[in-house]
Amino acid sequence: MFPRRVVALTGPPGSGKSTQARRLARTLGRDGHPALLASVPALFRGSGPVWPLVTPEEAAEIRRLRDEAESLASKGHLMPCGLDRILVAAIRRATPGTPVILDGAPRGLDQSRILLAGLPDLRDLTIVHLRLPGDPVPASFARQMARERARTGEAPGPDVEQRLLAKARTYVTDTVAGLVEARRAGVRIVDLDATPPEDTVEARIRLRVGLPSAERITAGTRTPLGATPWN
Repeated sequence: MFPRRVVALTGPPGSGKSTQARRLARTLGRDGHPALLASVPALFRGSGPVWPLVTPEEAAEIRRLRDEAESLASKGHLMPCGLDRILVAAIRRATPGTPVILDGAPRGLDQSRILLAGLPDLRDLTIVHLRLPGDPVPASFARQMARERARTGEAPGPDVEQRLLAKARTYVTDTVAGLVEARRAGVRIVDLDATPPEDTVEARIRLRVGLPSAERITAGTRTPLGATPWN
């Protein structure tokens, strides 16, 4: 039986949240536990497994928020909270017992409150925080820049640099506050190093969260209580 129905992955940009969310959903499906993979960006694009759960009224609201969301995202800021409300409403319509993998949640304080208010039982929620070593802003910025160079084959321009730096700073100013809120509400938060190889990170997530067929490997040292910024 899936012990934690909703697993939310969060962390600085470039920490591998989306990669791990896709890996977890794929592995759960192979193991006979089909999962619902959901995120605000996928909802905004009108794609992914969560889209069929969106009502026509919600789809219209997403279209209404499009210009504002695109403007905010282009500056490296969080998209409107209205998208989070629709996302939470949609995942509540998932087939009972379906594991839900949330990519990039909570994104900020208001978004965290929407998630916490929308789940009927917070014991169903585990947040996995993928941390980067040292100061998260330069660490996140460096990883985003490397990813952008790999994607385009050229050095990012000034506008892209500004957007990526703003995203890294948004993690510190907004996402950490959302984690603090979740911790205060009693949500279980698993803190893991994001820098090992992807296979190792996935196995550690599965082991710590208690996902089916988790590999029995050493999970690594958890950051001591008080060392993470949301305690």
